[in-house]
Amino acid sequence: MFKTLQAAFEPEKSFFQLRIVINTIKIVLGFALISIILIVCNTNLSITFHYEGFNNLFQIFKFPISVIALLIPLLAVYAANHRSEQTKHNLLLLAQQNNFNNYYKHIEVFKQHVTESNNHYVSNRSYRKLHSLIFPKTSEGMPTYSPSLNFLNEIDRRLIVIIKHLDKLNDASSFERARNFVDVSESIKQLRSYLTITMKNADICKVHFEGHNYELIAGGDLKEILFYFNRLVKYLDTILNIGENYSTPSMIEKCVSIKPGSIPPSFNHSNLKNLPTVKIFIE
Repeated sequence: MFKTLQAAFEPEKSFFQLRIVINTIKIVLGFALISIILIVCNTNLSITFHYEGFNNLFQIFKFPISVIALLIPLLAVYAANHRSEQTKHNLLLLAQQNNFNNYYKHIEVFKQHVTESNNHYVSNRSYRKLHSLIFPKTSEGMPTYSPSLNFLNEIDRRLIVIIKHLDKLNDASSFERARNFVDVSESIKQLRSYLTITMKNADICKVHFEGHNYELIAGGDLKEILFYFNRLVKYLDTILNIGENYSTPSMIEKCVSIKPGSIPPSFNHSNLKNLPTVKIFIE
């Protein structure tokens, strides 16, 4: 009839609204009533109102009275189980309320952390979106207070793509250097968009390459693009450093270590067909 104990003793209902209580009372009283009818129909009874009549009443109907009396211990056990389920339910509600309060307190702390991390070059206004990315709720709806492994893996994946494009800027083919130069800009834009981050003073430069139009960031100059990327990654590292146990991931460390100052000024959008080779990462 009931799959679980909680289903039988629903904590939201009062004791005498429980189906198990109602059904038990019906069954016991029904059985007692049947026994009373059988006794009355099969016994030669006469009504007398003196003391012997009342004493005999209890003697004659001893069995049905005993059956009805079984309700007392049964209902006592039911009541104890019902109270136990109500206590568990109240503790669960309290824990959920605490989790709710803690989660929104964490959002407020995160908002303050983001606000303090904003600077002249990098900022974020969609802190709730960024918070849900970094600290998603579990499948059970419980909040997490450390950066999501899925989020960190996604950041690693995106940074690896950017690093691969940067490595190919040293390719012997001028066309491949131009192709990866455009891809560096596009990948950084996608990372920024994923993080819902706003980059200030980021001039857009429109170029036509391989039959497509692109908007290169940071004026289409590799040195400025790398400064742009450096600021973005440092900002992300600062945002993630909200917990005590955070340590900078290796991919972020590698990107922060980039030194844009050595990039030749000729590596820009106006020189796409004759870009010089550059080695971004020195082993």
